[in-house]
Amino acid sequence: MEFKQDLRIKQTKFDDFCSDEIKTLDETHFTTADEEIDQNIKKKIISLSIEINKLCDIENVHLLSDSIDPLCEYFKDSRISNYCINELIASSSYFHLMNIFGAGNLPEQLEWSLVHFFIDVSYYHPTFNQHFCNHEKAFNYLQNLFIEAPKTKITEISKLMFNIASNCANCFSISYFTHVINRVLSKDEIISNRSSYFLINLFRNGPVEDLEFPPFALHVINRWMWHKSTKTIENLLWCILSWSRRTESFPSIFYETYLFDFVTSQLNKRNELLFRIALSICSTCLITKNDNFLRKIIEKIDFQFLISLFSMPNETSRIVLQFCSNLAACGPFYIDLLLNYGTHVEASVNFESLPFDNKIEIAYFFTACINSGTNEQASCFDSENYIEKLNDMFDMEDNLDLLILHSFIKLQEIKPEIVNYIDQETIEDFILNGFAPDLCRKIKFNAVENM
Repeated sequence: MEFKQDLRIKQTKFDDFCSDEIKTLDETHFTTADEEIDQNIKKKIISLSIEINKLCDIENVHLLSDSIDPLCEYFKDSRISNYCINELIASSSYFHLMNIFGAGNLPEQLEWSLVHFFIDVSYYHPTFNQHFCNHEKAFNYLQNLFIEAPKTKITEISKLMFNIASNCANCFSISYFTHVINRVLSKDEIISNRSSYFLINLFRNGPVEDLEFPPFALHVINRWMWHKSTKTIENLLWCILSWSRRTESFPSIFYETYLFDFVTSQLNKRNELLFRIALSICSTCLITKNDNFLRKIIEKIDFQFLISLFSMPNETSRIVLQFCSNLAACGPFYIDLLLNYGTHVEASVNFESLPFDNKIEIAYFFTACINSGTNEQASCFDSENYIEKLNDMFDMEDNLDLLILHSFIKLQEIKPEIVNYIDQETIEDFILNGFAPDLCRKIKFNAVENM
């Protein structure tokens, strides 16, 4: 049976695009042993924790800021972050602060000291988010604070809301999201941007069943897409991209509703970030089996412009190359289109100057053209130039190794002498290590046959 290469849905690097924003970190990054922490720092943290517990009564609550603010600095130091949170939990200070926050009617300075404290805790310790959401009064108070916040305060609150929703999006009700959507429609750009930023996590991390109910998601987007703010539109595109990767029903919704025209219109605005996200959405939606849908996309693509981006040593080039490899995996008609534009030649020319991730995408593109194309199309890659580039990509990813092996077998059947260009030492190593032995032995057998 002839081997065909599948499409790949690879994560677009949201964090790379949002380096100025708060993003949830992996807790395992902060695992420094207690003994590595200076004893004086430990004593200071314990002292602050004791002080917080003493001040957690109505008469002294206004003095809490003086103890909370120094703690925020300790959370920003990865060496001592775990120790700090463990001490606060052990002493119950952690929960006392949530009780105070949930009670409301706080002095303004204390309220914002607590918000900043919770931002740092939720950033470095995502498990805090579930504790916070389980505290009904504190969680409800924060939600109301976000809805009512003036533009001078909303940026800070949105950071906390975004962090909490990064792993607890299902704690927010649909009716609450509707309230936030109304804020997205605000004429004030700051309020709109920060509200829409928080909503990204409904689509990234919320219950999939909400996204499987298209009228809800389409209603959200339809009210949002006419906003004039570029940042708000960027946040909307992130929502659509997350939706596209979480539900199997998305491609048909995309092609058959206003989403198609909205997303593809971003490909022509020459805003690099919006272009990246929109092309990633289109790349994901190539997974459809409907040929009419696929042709709708290629009618919207400026292939000459795509090819001009190959040489950019950044994420834009990687996403463009991934789109090309996914399109090639759709079959001979689309491979023919790509080859006629000389995409394979341009990718080869820029191969050496590109970073590792981009080279990986070029290798996937080459193998997709070979494995999913006709013999005539595959023969465009039977020269030493292309074989050597695929040799260079061996041992990078197991899945890619398998695709390269399949490519070599197909090319050997077309042009037996390419065996002279294949890295036989790597093939031997694969056999010794038990990796794809049948494929490797077939390549070795063909090599012996053609000696």
